[in-house]
Amino acid sequence: MGKPNFYFTPDSPPCQAVILLLKQLKLEVTYIHIDLEKNEHLTPEFLALNPLHQVPTLDDKGFIIGDSHAIIQYLATGSNLTSLDPHVLARINQAMYFDTELFRVMGEIGYSLYFETRTEPSQKAVAILYEKLGALEQFLQRRIWVAGEFLTIADFSVFATFSAIYNCPIDLSKFESILKWYEKCKKTFIGYQSIKEDSKNALGKFLKSKGIKLELKTVEA
Repeated sequence: MGKPNFYFTPDSPPCQAVILLLKQLKLEVTYIHIDLEKNEHLTPEFLALNPLHQVPTLDDKGFIIGDSHAIIQYLATGSNLTSLDPHVLARINQAMYFDTELFRVMGEIGYSLYFETRTEPSQKAVAILYEKLGALEQFLQRRIWVAGEFLTIADFSVFATFSAIYNCPIDLSKFESILKWYEKCKKTFIGYQSIKEDSKNALGKFLKSKGIKLELKTVEA
């Protein structure tokens, strides 16, 4: 039987999260690069796989699933990166949902600058971003890893999203626990050295090219 097909784009944090997990678990897939700028995610062939035209998408011998969190949970079934303990699993799921919120606010910031007429990020979105970072800081002050006392799938998702934030023009100096966890992840993830150069860090490069900083000023009414 052939390897699963993994449809991805390099500068997508959700795709990076799955790739890091694949490398950590030493799982083999066939990597298929979907070029969003060429609208390859909107072709009839890809829409037949994923009507939501999202990357990442995994095709495991006909079992097709989208959304990085769902893919990660599927791939990690039975591994030491998840748990059957309901308390531990609830913490993992909480962290995964948190990552969805964190990624969503980064998307709001990026979308308004890429596709709208804004020359500065929405202060409401920046305020939410700092709120989320503050919550993550508190989580990591009490825990060794994002979801508890051992490395889990949630660390891969949150790490990939935070990597995009880290490469933006933003002052993260007060988030000491997050930064310590971030460095620990880089040393722990088997595939980090090979993936970090794959990412274009598109949002960070765009903000820097425009001289835009993610600063919290005044919250818009």
